[in-house]
Amino acid sequence: MTIYDTTEDGEIIILFDSRWENPETLGYKPSDPEYKLLRRLWEEATGENNSENETADEATEVLAIKD
Repeated sequence: MTIYDTTEDGEIIILFDSRWENPETLGYKPSDPEYKLLRRLWEEATGENNSENETADEATEVLAIKD
């Protein structure tokens, strides 16, 4: 299940996607930074315990730096 929203400018935002629970379904490996980011998003969306105590915003910053 995927829940979408839009910004004031009409850009689509994904608020929740059940595939975040297992990013391998999207082709990511556990060693990929994107895999870790999607898992963090899942944990934040569902309230699961985040053992690494890193927020999705912090993980996004790491991905932005790598680009």
